[in-house]
Amino acid sequence: MKQALTIVMCTMLLLWCNACGSPPARTTPVSTALIQPPPDITDMRFPVADVNAIHINEAFSTDASAPWGFAHNGIDFMTEQASEKIYATTSGTVTRVELNHFPPKNNWQVNIAIAVNDRYTLGYAIEPMTNDQAVGDAQMKSISVSVGQVLHTGDVLGELIGGVDGAHIHWGVNDNTTSQAICPAPFFTADQQKLLVARIPRGASKLCYP
Repeated sequence: MKQALTIVMCTMLLLWCNACGSPPARTTPVSTALIQPPPDITDMRFPVADVNAIHINEAFSTDASAPWGFAHNGIDFMTEQASEKIYATTSGTVTRVELNHFPPKNNWQVNIAIAVNDRYTLGYAIEPMTNDQAVGDAQMKSISVSVGQVLHTGDVLGELIGGVDGAHIHWGVNDNTTSQAICPAPFFTADQQKLLVARIPRGASKLCYP
């Protein structure tokens, strides 16, 4: 009995000494959540002169959960003006200026791409909402930038031929690493986001869904 008691006491003493020489156990696990870096674009502005003079028919969505009821890879800046100046929303290099027409209505539009850096490209679809090629050609002539041109925030790209129901500037951000359109909200300030959301007439509460 005495020998067993001695063994127990020696064991407890050994454990106490080991604890004294070891750092305290961590009681809170280290978070492994990745902290997202800030967006590479920090000077974003709107592609129109006065956001209060337009409305946004659809913003960004990946599925039908949005108030507009379908997936949409950008923001549509709608105008009722006969013409609407189009601005570079941030600095970059023009990589594409093309006149295209798309089914099912064969509407004509000018597509402009501006590479901001290796990761992000801005896409503009200038849509006068017409299947008349003459109007499409006129829309192309109204564009004042060309491939290879270096732009700065606020430079004028041209004008949207408006005055037709549905005429708009479709604008979005593409991530070159995934070749996918992404939610543009993080590139705008909180105040800019509020201004844009206020121009969506469908009860939307944010720029990107879901």
